[in-house]
Amino acid sequence: FLINNSFKDQAKKVTLNYVNLSDFYKKKDNFNDHDITKFVEENKDALKEKFISFKYSKITPKNLTGLNEFNNLFFEKIDELENEISNGTTFENLRNKYSLEILTEEKLKINNNETSKEFYKKIYNNAETDKLVLLDENDYYILYEITNVQKILPSLKNEKFIAKVKEM
Repeated sequence: FLINNSFKDQAKKVTLNYVNLSDFYKKKDNFNDHDITKFVEENKDALKEKFISFKYSKITPKNLTGLNEFNNLFFEKIDELENEISNGTTFENLRNKYSLEILTEEKLKINNNETSKEFYKKIYNNAETDKLVLLDENDYYILYEITNVQKILPSLKNEKFIAKVKEM
């Protein structure tokens, strides 16, 4: 019995059939404009890119309390700011009350390989959930308000976008 099973295992043949996938898939360089346009039309919602606009203020001990050191007064004012945000105050009210300098960013888009300010990436990632936030960075705080979030389909003339589509 064991000899017969051993012989069957050694003598059996396996037949493999395979499909050459290179016949079904095109190479990146073989796509024409019609193929790209058709793919973009079918997947336009997934291909839209997010652009955000926001106002922000960098809060340091110097511009909040007039001193260069982190002390109890500074942290009391930060706690006061957080309480006002949770109570629903507006960005303009906080700016006027604390005399904050306001900076704006329009239609910001963060690329993964881009080296931009680290807090820009945090704001960009939380743009759709948070509107008015006090963000704690190690040496300072950032008070920001999202003013606009847009999802825009890039132009078919944009070479980076075309390369991304061909890769997909």
